[in-house]
Amino acid sequence: MPRRLALALVVLGTLAPSVARAGAWTQSEGRCYAKLGARAILGSGAYEATGLRDARQGIVDYFDLQLGLYAECGLHDRFTAVLYGAPFGYAVADDDTFYVGPIGGAVRFDPLGDGGPTRLAFQLDYAYAPPVGDVALFDEPGASPRVIYQPALENHYGELTVQLGHGFSLDPNVSGWVQGSVGARLNSADSMDPALTALASVGFTFYGWFQVEAYFPFYEPFGQDVTVTNIAGVGQTRYLGFGARVSAWMVEQLAIYAAIDGVFYASSNAATPAIQLGLESRFRAWGEPD
Repeated sequence: MPRRLALALVVLGTLAPSVARAGAWTQSEGRCYAKLGARAILGSGAYEATGLRDARQGIVDYFDLQLGLYAECGLHDRFTAVLYGAPFGYAVADDDTFYVGPIGGAVRFDPLGDGGPTRLAFQLDYAYAPPVGDVALFDEPGASPRVIYQPALENHYGELTVQLGHGFSLDPNVSGWVQGSVGARLNSADSMDPALTALASVGFTFYGWFQVEAYFPFYEPFGQDVTVTNIAGVGQTRYLGFGARVSAWMVEQLAIYAAIDGVFYASSNAATPAIQLGLESRFRAWGEPD
């Protein structure tokens, strides 16, 4: 499969927690982080099931807007509960529909619990994507392989990941982190094989309020090859992606963020950037003040 460097939508099935020190870091008891954001894609190109970019310079014009929610709170210094989902989406590609993406939760466990700069964690996820908007808005007659735009697919999935992170300080005004995770995902949908997932990221905080992050998600299904081109990237897909995010903490509890996602290579996915805009918040929900 060719490894073509080009911008394209990265569809992860869940919203990645684009926050400094997510991943291997657990929240202290009562501390929480929350994010509300919108993700949009607009284009007319696709990566086919073979991994080749569509040679016709676009199959169908499409627009896809999705609202995403993410929150995590520390139940104990070693345990963090996570909730996330895409409760609302609207897609247009020949036809249009409202849809609902995966909604799920997770528990993150830190077995070391020493509060040091290097962290190890295990995370267990479960999510469900209901059959709301589970229709093909575009279906190219006679195409081989089949080419569709289907913004949602009913699916249950479970995932177990191992996460490792390290925080560091460069000077009194600049701190940073690196983290990586690898996991295995099981899907209930007949068209989706189990998959290997991974994520690596590096980020920096400047003067305690401005953050930048680069991240690299990976998704590789086990078993059969990708056989259907779903431009929305929902269903059987594969990719190695990249993304960049910036956050500005206007006050201690509230930030605005923006991100852009792309891929180094992809199969059965859109060939256009994914843009994200939203708000982040960090706060204490219960317990004693820090």
